[in-house]
Amino acid sequence: MNKNKTLAVLILIIALVAASFAGCSKQEGQMTESSLIAEVNGQEISLDEFNKNFTIFEKNYTQLYGEQIWSQEIQGKTITQIAKEQIMEKMITEELIRQHMVEQDTELDFEGIDKTYGDFEKELESSEEMKAFYEENEIGEDFIRKQLEMEEYLTIFKQQTLEKLGFDEMRLEEIYDEYVVNVRASHILVETEEALDEVQAKLEEGADFGELAKEYSIDTYSAVNGGDLGYFARGAMVPEFEEASFSQPVGVVGEPVKSDYGYHLIKVEDRKTLADLKSEMSEEELEMEKEAIRNNLMEAKIVEEIDSLMEAAEIERYADNIE
Repeated sequence: MNKNKTLAVLILIIALVAASFAGCSKQEGQMTESSLIAEVNGQEISLDEFNKNFTIFEKNYTQLYGEQIWSQEIQGKTITQIAKEQIMEKMITEELIRQHMVEQDTELDFEGIDKTYGDFEKELESSEEMKAFYEENEIGEDFIRKQLEMEEYLTIFKQQTLEKLGFDEMRLEEIYDEYVVNVRASHILVETEEALDEVQAKLEEGADFGELAKEYSIDTYSAVNGGDLGYFARGAMVPEFEEASFSQPVGVVGEPVKSDYGYHLIKVEDRKTLADLKSEMSEEELEMEKEAIRNNLMEAKIVEEIDSLMEAAEIERYADNIE
């Protein structure tokens, strides 16, 4: 049930690399649909910008994992397909944020951008291999400066989002103590709706959850333990499963949850808050956990803000152009 580690690393690297190199700028003149990957509120995102983003990402990822990584598959898609889809969506999201910041008359630190670009130029000049890569792929000053501007917009957007949370230290301490860190859950995983209906009917008749997990669950690892997955933290399971596990009441079998693996019936056995775990942690571990909680709260708020921008936007995707 744990997420595929390769996918987690992939998304992390996209977050790190594409955050600095995600082109979201308007192109001169009107382009044809074949030269675009998307339009966001009428703003064009070009295939050329996308290709440069992907080329930079591809280089970084290949250095880490080798050429063979691109043909590997996760749930029926190659790493190449997943990366392209993630980068396209990230570029769309960042264009939404850029538009939002422009509407707010956000001022950028152009002196700081000039300095950062100057440092980049020096780094480029000191590496023949890196310089050749940028020249061969026609990644020039205009592209890099636009990415630096986008990076600053993102930083300001995140700062504003954090301010909207409005947490002082006293309130944060209360949240830390109440915040659920680990959950222990059991589940029954089946492939079809027919099997799901059969298991639910038996549960309604009073059948034992653990015995049904042993009989029906296709997650053989947990099935032998009556579906028990033990304790797990946020981020360890697929999103649909995590959301249900961290929100359901303890001791109750929740509504079915569908994921790429099939249909889950989840029973939360126990929850542990940070207050429950404090005595087992060193000061360093406690501070790390608090930082993780702050990050989770901020990420949830950022997702909320982005969802709001998405709902109000007119977005046209040309996904066929990135295949």
